[in-house]
Amino acid sequence: MPELPEVESVVRSLSSKIIGRRISNIYINNPNLRNFIDINIGNKLVGSYISEIYRRAKYIVFIMDDFVLIIHLGMTGILLFNGNLSLKHNHVNIFFDDGNYIVYNDCRRFGSFHIINKDEEEVFFSKIGMEPLIESFNYTYLKNLLKGNRCIKSFLMDNKYIAGIGNIYASEILYMCGISPLRQVKDINDVEINNLIYSIKNILTESIKNNGSSIRDYKNADGVFGVYQKFFKVYNRQGKECYNCQNKIEKILVNGRSTFLCNYCQS
Repeated sequence: MPELPEVESVVRSLSSKIIGRRISNIYINNPNLRNFIDINIGNKLVGSYISEIYRRAKYIVFIMDDFVLIIHLGMTGILLFNGNLSLKHNHVNIFFDDGNYIVYNDCRRFGSFHIINKDEEEVFFSKIGMEPLIESFNYTYLKNLLKGNRCIKSFLMDNKYIAGIGNIYASEILYMCGISPLRQVKDINDVEINNLIYSIKNILTESIKNNGSSIRDYKNADGVFGVYQKFFKVYNRQGKECYNCQNKIEKILVNGRSTFLCNYCQS
């Protein structure tokens, strides 16, 4: 599933192309995504001026005159600028007044489209936690949340607390700061909290610089694959040597999710 860096890369690759444009037409080839796409989407959005596009957690948010269009890419969703209109699994085509368009393609159909009024935007995102790349995501914020018996990896992936971190980056973050994914959050000490904050910001920022990670299908809106997977230290490297200690990277399940770690470097 595209995580924060991948979604941010899509937003950045779209912004200069569609901000200031008006929607001229919308075609829905298949409305059956994770949520059923409103068949009246065209009536609502055709003619709308796009004033802003940004990312919130793993959502892409289009701000328009009266409405907000929110897209989640699910597991395999791709938004392509001027993409091939005849590809299998193209579900939605959005055309603009300058003749350009974006195509939403999603072979597994776990993505979603939401149309809300502008005054509903805050409520829509009210249950999502803080963005990890802003200044106020700091020691004080994290310290107040690290309570209880749940494991640290599950905590990092819980979007109620931190927006946008998924399975890939949780493993990489915990390796970077030397914390076992099985550690209970109440046992994370102050030094480790600061290391966590540094690791979260560092890894997400570096991944964005590299257009995210392309494990399977992910591309940005220009059709460019991410390359951050070339810098993975543990994710998907089970059985290979740890770059730090040369012991083998292990793969375990944490709450049903594949998790990668070095048992010697992480405690």
